[in-house]
Amino acid sequence: MNHPVLRIPRTWFDFVLDAVAFAGVIACVATVIGAWNKLPEQIPHHFGFSGKPDAWGGKWMLVFLPAIAFVMYLGLTVLSRFPHKFNYWWPITEQNALQQCRVAVSMVGWLKVEIVWLFAFITWTVVRTALGRSEGLGSAFLPVVLGVVFGTIAVHLVLAYRSR
Repeated sequence: MNHPVLRIPRTWFDFVLDAVAFAGVIACVATVIGAWNKLPEQIPHHFGFSGKPDAWGGKWMLVFLPAIAFVMYLGLTVLSRFPHKFNYWWPITEQNALQQCRVAVSMVGWLKVEIVWLFAFITWTVVRTALGRSEGLGSAFLPVVLGVVFGTIAVHLVLAYRSR
């Protein structure tokens, strides 16, 4: 469906969300660099539903976490520049297009922060677990992450509904 192509002005809060997300990428990289020489050759690289590690591998696998965080940051940043390409639950009209796009861009910004910091937390936990300072992610990890992500989506769906 063709939506109007609008130039959505970025708010100061959009810049704050970007900065917080980028800080997550930096935290991820800093964690790996800071811990690299202390890490054993085998580190956890998968955690089961219980939050405990159930697969181990070479420490070089740890570099994938910051790389994925950065790719997610970059991809979601680029995606947020094209809200006219998004699928919307309600018809987009000239009257509601700007507000619907703002809500969609806000949702992408919040999800970017959540996803990048999720990778930073996982990186930190992998390091702590490898060094024997933690037993894994914890059993609350998955429900909390799902609750936060789906909660963000739900809040933005309500905002989009109100803006239709």
